[in-house]
Amino acid sequence: MAKKVPATRVDSNGLDELALIARRLNAASDDLNASLRQIEIRLSEIGIGISRFVPLPDTRIDLSEGHPIEEWAEYQLGYDRVAEGWILMIRRAHFTADPAMEFRSRRIAGSSTR
Repeated sequence: MAKKVPATRVDSNGLDELALIARRLNAASDDLNASLRQIEIRLSEIGIGISRFVPLPDTRIDLSEGHPIEEWAEYQLGYDRVAEGWILMIRRAHFTADPAMEFRSRRIAGSSTR
C-alpha cells in the first residue's frame, strides 16, 4: 500500500496577480484583433486583390553562418489571399542570394557614357 504524502501548501498570491494580468492581456488582444478585422473588412470592400508584403524593421536574421552565399530570414507584414479570403498576416520569409542576379555594370560596344 502506498504511503500518503502530505499536500504541500502553495502560495497563490503570485497566481492571483497572474490571473489579473492574463485577463487584461486577453482584453487588449481582443481589442487589437477587432481593429485588425475592421481593416481587413475595409480592404476587402475596396477590392484591392493584390498580395503584398513589407519587411518588419529589425527582424532580419543572418543565416549564412560563414557560407559564401548570403542567406537570411525576416518577418513581413502583408495582405494575402487564403482559403477564407483576403487577410492581413505576418509571415517569416526565407531568402537565398542568387549571385547570377547581381547587377554588373558593363559597357556595351559602341555605347557612350556621355
